[in-house]
Amino acid sequence: MNMGTATEVKDIPFGIDMRRQCFCIDENLVHTNNGSYGATPRKVLQHMRRLQEEREMLQDVFMVKNQREYWDENLRAVCDFIGAKFENTVLIPNTTTGINAVFKSLPLQPGDKILITNQTYNATKNICLEASSKVEGSGVCHIDITFPIQSTEEVVSLYRDYLDQHNNVKVAVIDLISSASALRMPLNQLIQVCKERDVIVVVDAAHSVGQVPLNVEQLGELGADFFTASLHKWLYTPKGCGVLWIHPKHHGIVRPAIVSHGYKQGLHNNFFFQGTHECIPLFCIGKAIEFYKDIGGLSTIAKYNSALVAEGAAHLVKVWGTKHLEIPKEMEAPYMRLIKLPPLNNYPPSEILQLVADIYFKYNVIGCVVQPDNGDLWVRISGQIWNTTEDYKKLGDAVLKLQAEEKQAGEPQ
Repeated sequence: MNMGTATEVKDIPFGIDMRRQCFCIDENLVHTNNGSYGATPRKVLQHMRRLQEEREMLQDVFMVKNQREYWDENLRAVCDFIGAKFENTVLIPNTTTGINAVFKSLPLQPGDKILITNQTYNATKNICLEASSKVEGSGVCHIDITFPIQSTEEVVSLYRDYLDQHNNVKVAVIDLISSASALRMPLNQLIQVCKERDVIVVVDAAHSVGQVPLNVEQLGELGADFFTASLHKWLYTPKGCGVLWIHPKHHGIVRPAIVSHGYKQGLHNNFFFQGTHECIPLFCIGKAIEFYKDIGGLSTIAKYNSALVAEGAAHLVKVWGTKHLEIPKEMEAPYMRLIKLPPLNNYPPSEILQLVADIYFKYNVIGCVVQPDNGDLWVRISGQIWNTTEDYKKLGDAVLKLQAEEKQAGEPQ
């Protein structure tokens, strides 16, 4: 099979050809949920395996010498990509690891509160709860973001009003793009609202890299204190790649969740070695960025993915007779959409995982079912360069078949 070289991959059409020639996704699998874990091109996987073989051949030489060289090289590559300074940034496995490092390092005082929302990722919420539990009188408070949303100013006002009424908020976690609801938050305005009130800002940017243009240093100038993101979702890296940016004023306090030989030896040394573990995915970031650029970069990818996911969402709304999540256009994540599911009596909200499993095991379709507001169930679809409109049609058919099965089971025999 033609894997596509750096000079050839740009000529491979997006959709079926891209999927078959550049990715390993099962031909029989309908995959509409790139947002959760992403997919890695063959070219990048081949690079990862070469590095793994190099490690096994060179042993100590790789661990002591080559590993640090690769870490620095790939850190520089991602810093250039996201507009971050090398000296302010470290490589990590994922966003959850970054959030952990921040909250295990911040010196909360009795009475300090951490502000999140009802759209905050569950793992992030748990990290905040654990951090606050260690300080007497500390706690986690949240803003309810409900639907429909008419304008970004509604969300900004929610933050402004809450912070004006609660002057004990020490830290705010702000999504760049929320996970369950795929909301693109008005990040710049929210950072400014927080900084005007001396609130530390932690940007959870798990879905950002590869999906939206970034300049992390500019976010820092606005007032962001921390920025952490996963790279495997939208940047085509192997699983287990992420980045954490730390404002220089916090370099002295931030340490990784796992302390090892680099303790108190500077930011990079602190994060570089955390015991022997599989870190080679991190050394493939540069190769993934190369693939991203070879296929046309952000403008080309966005043109395809955004149009595709909008078309897929419109189709599902039509065949299910439901609706889009009602949010302003500017708050839509470029490559993700939410569509309300039709009535499925066998699948109350407590059975989300069973619904996802049945869609897969019965119809070979991977979907993402979410509950963004503690009410109805919705499907979050993703658009990626290997998707086609046929994928969303098959997802739509799978749900309608489940609905038909319910009706048939309820008919008298």
